[in-house]
Amino acid sequence: MPAKKGITRMQKADGYLLLKPLAGKTEITYAFHSEPGDNIPTWLANNSIAELPFITLQGLREMLKEN
Repeated sequence: MPAKKGITRMQKADGYLLLKPLAGKTEITYAFHSEPGDNIPTWLANNSIAELPFITLQGLREMLKEN
């Protein structure tokens, strides 16, 4: 995608979601790392992704309800 003036793009964003079935439960491992680039400190970007696991799992729950 072409760059847009005034928009900072993530230089690097990588992560995964691992669902492991256990006896009557599911173990969830979620990891994400970002390197925002430009003038945005990495600590700030990583701090703002703290809610991503919750938001992702909410979305997964909604998708499963639909199916």
